[in-house]
Amino acid sequence: MTLQVGMLAKNGIVLVGDVWTYTDAHGATSVWAAEARSKITLFGSDLAVSRAHDLTQARMVSDAIGSNLTSEYWENPEARMEEIARSALSSECAWRGVQCLVVLRRPSLALFKVECARDPGGQQNVCSCSRSTGHVFAGDCHNPATFWATRYLLTERTTDHAIKELLPLAVQIVVDAGRINNGSIRGLEIVSCDDGGFHRLSESESRAWAIEATRRGQAIERLVTAPLDAREYE
Repeated sequence: MTLQVGMLAKNGIVLVGDVWTYTDAHGATSVWAAEARSKITLFGSDLAVSRAHDLTQARMVSDAIGSNLTSEYWENPEARMEEIARSALSSECAWRGVQCLVVLRRPSLALFKVECARDPGGQQNVCSCSRSTGHVFAGDCHNPATFWATRYLLTERTTDHAIKELLPLAVQIVVDAGRINNGSIRGLEIVSCDDGGFHRLSESESRAWAIEATRRGQAIERLVTAPLDAREYE
């Protein structure tokens, strides 16, 4: 499990997620190793893909999109991405669930979510791709920390805000999600995209953002749990 957050701003796109990954250490499903590993891949200067759920199959899908989503499909890429994802997983006996967030810079900045899973009702493998007009999650989408997006963006469009305004919110969601589900969500990576290209923050910069979000969360906790007689009302 992981949590990836994508937000469409008025001047670009924010892509934030955790970096905690479990891998099959010795070819046996009972032996696992955990490590910090990026889940956001940049493909050239115009495409980025983040991965969630089954990260092995998600890597297959993201690499296929990065290699096969050529520029003639960029304006309306949904059907092509579904085709690519389906082909990437065609040799897999079981589809274990894949979600990817895809960012395209051209012909205009756009954010998409690709999902591949086994339909429990029809017992069929299904791929879908949808364009986001605001914010979107991949992975632990029902983590209570996603409340922050509902609280602050419910009556507003994300495109009313700039990258610098949405980035603290996206970081807060991922950091708080890790506090709730710290067995699966840890660490932080931050990528933004604007007319100038993709910008990936360094590990130390991301750590500083995480520390600030932790402090902010602690301050909010103190405010909402303070005794009534210690609160100030206007």
